[in-house]
Amino acid sequence: MNLFLLYISLFLKLNSISGLLPEDAVLTQTIKGDCTGDESEEIIVVYDIDARFGTENYQGTCVAILEETEEGFVEVFKYRLSADTKVRFVKIFDELPPFVEVQWFHSAGGGNTYICYDEELKRFRETLNIESGGLNKEDIDGDGREEVFSVEFELLQCNGEEDEINAGFLTFYKWIKNSLVSSPESPYIMRPVETYFAKSRGGPVPNLLTVSPEESSSDDYAGPGDLSCKFYITIDTTLLVINIMVSDDVIVQGGIGKDIVNGDHLIILLDTDLEKDFCSKLLDSDDVVIGISPGNFIDISPDVVNLNPVSILSENVAKNTEIQVTKQIGGYRAFVELNLSKKIFAKGIFGLGIILCDRDKESSGTPEVQTSWPVSISKKDPTTWGNLYIAEY
Repeated sequence: MNLFLLYISLFLKLNSISGLLPEDAVLTQTIKGDCTGDESEEIIVVYDIDARFGTENYQGTCVAILEETEEGFVEVFKYRLSADTKVRFVKIFDELPPFVEVQWFHSAGGGNTYICYDEELKRFRETLNIESGGLNKEDIDGDGREEVFSVEFELLQCNGEEDEINAGFLTFYKWIKNSLVSSPESPYIMRPVETYFAKSRGGPVPNLLTVSPEESSSDDYAGPGDLSCKFYITIDTTLLVINIMVSDDVIVQGGIGKDIVNGDHLIILLDTDLEKDFCSKLLDSDDVVIGISPGNFIDISPDVVNLNPVSILSENVAKNTEIQVTKQIGGYRAFVELNLSKKIFAKGIFGLGIILCDRDKESSGTPEVQTSWPVSISKKDPTTWGNLYIAEY
């Protein structure tokens, strides 16, 4: 009997909801759930206007959120799409009330719209391509909880040049006092290439990122065992700690100082003021370029040199960089600690590049093979570098 009364109650509610819809609406979906996190349920309805999706008279689809009051149901939100639409609840992380995920489809492609309903409606589009951006979740700082962030891409005109370039804008969101707040208020600017999230040294060891040439123009390249590496980056106060495991079957290094570039070596690139010189294609005073030699494990010791002569900052960082190089089967491991100031560290995001250079025969000139992260990188052009985000900030 109780089930019968519940069915009748639900039937009457749905009938009263239908009375709120336009006369020619075709109700396609009704779900209920706690959108606001206040432990009371709202009702979400999805309806086609005039005719069903795909028919000649179709005028679009609406998603409406209804709240029940003493006087009956009240429409508190409505969103219209010219596409077939389905709705479900999704959880982003535990502290956050469920999102209403609107999945929409049309002939030109589709995407997802996330609607978080609290005192103020916040909506996010997710289209996972370079032209727009998306809402993402990942445990970035290694604390066992997922962070919510979005990356949007825009075309920027640089220094009055005719050609426009894509810029990425990274924003994080925190759940504070029942609302989703962006942090920082102004998004981080970043390059539309690879991004690496550096986590605290006290947390779990990050996943290793593998760097290996997919193909090489050099006839001397014999595969990943000849030249490749795996690395991860962590942070500790003002130390940027880079752990690099290099695969190199023949280690050749006979130089010291600036001459290390003629043998096996690493290059670490760091743009410490990405926002100021986002468009600059030349090295300047805030760009740190450091060369690291493993030595030859016989009579040449490991070495660190500054490779950006126009930068006092790069020279100082090179002088204060601590390295430990250990020979391993099939290569070596380089443990690098870059000592940065608190002012630089607090910027949160940097340009980053890692280049791995290989020589198998004693001679002068540039090494025979190199690989890098990101793949298409130029040591002299910071706009080709990737992004490093300091997750602590």
